[in-house]
Amino acid sequence: MGEHLLFVNNRMEIIREFLEAMEGFGCGYEIDATDSGTEAVKLLEEKKYKVVVTGINLSTYGGAKLIEYLNQNLPHTVCIVYTRRIEPAYLKLLVNERRVFRIFQKPTDYKTLYEAIQDGFSYYGSEEAKRQERKGMDQEIQKRLEACQELQETLKPRAEEKKELMAFMQGMLGAVAHKW
Repeated sequence: MGEHLLFVNNRMEIIREFLEAMEGFGCGYEIDATDSGTEAVKLLEEKKYKVVVTGINLSTYGGAKLIEYLNQNLPHTVCIVYTRRIEPAYLKLLVNERRVFRIFQKPTDYKTLYEAIQDGFSYYGSEEAKRQERKGMDQEIQKRLEACQELQETLKPRAEEKKELMAFMQGMLGAVAHKW
């Protein structure tokens, strides 16, 4: 998967500034941008983004709802908030319960935001590597459990075999006893 970034802001001039700044940094990310929360959700349903940068005051579908959507449906996507104003209580909610990676208050220079986005891609990559490692370990555990279950099945006493063994042993005992 490529480095896909979604930028969501309610003001088109901010979107243009952001895109120009990212182009100036030569970021190489595939960037989609929208000024609508509803459109952002549609884009998120169509493509897998590693990083989403969103404002809070969005039209039609607020930034808080968008972040909640990410948490519920795309929990591995890294979310960065870039907003004009944020209340301390809401800041606490975003960090502690909504798992927002970084929060920036406007105006923030785009170089700082760009560095945070790079950190977001790195964080996504390291977490993805951990998820893949866990997945591999889970698959190995599953294989070993299946092998153990097969072995247990093999070791289970079988009533028919037991009867046959007992009949054989009784026959042998009878033959040996008869000889003596």
